[in-house]
Amino acid sequence: MPTDRRRFYRPVAPFDHGRPIATLALAPFAGVLLTMTLVFAALRPPVTHALVVDLPIPNPSDHSAVLSPVYNRLIVTADGRTLWNGSAVTEAQLRLILIGITDDSPQPALLFHPEADAPYARALQVMEIVRQEGLIDRCFRFAEIARHRRYERAPDPDEILPAQSAECAIAYY
Repeated sequence: MPTDRRRFYRPVAPFDHGRPIATLALAPFAGVLLTMTLVFAALRPPVTHALVVDLPIPNPSDHSAVLSPVYNRLIVTADGRTLWNGSAVTEAQLRLILIGITDDSPQPALLFHPEADAPYARALQVMEIVRQEGLIDRCFRFAEIARHRRYERAPDPDEILPAQSAECAIAYY
């Protein structure tokens, strides 16, 4: 029995892709746009507010104040003498001087400078006097400490730092 092929045969037509897409998907575009907006918002520089004020031009005669900080230098020499700001003092005189500067406001810095070959015991005695008078506080400093940073070589003159001023006050209890 012959089969009828025409019954199963369909003519081949070009593939139909359907109707063309009329709109684009905006969800990916919106996601990229939102991400870039957040990145740029996070990376923007902070907003600063400024108030511009014209200051008067300073008169050179107005600068008559002392520019260097006030400090006292306590030196123990190689022969065991004690010097207060370059003048030799005894222990009794040193105590009177230390009592006198405790009332200063702001208290000047006290720079303790034992010379390199000063007797260690004498330096400790002078420090004990300073401690007894209550002046080992924020204002007590060792002078020229930068030169002892590397003791195996001579200091470079550019490394020696001057004393730094600070508002000194009574020690915290």
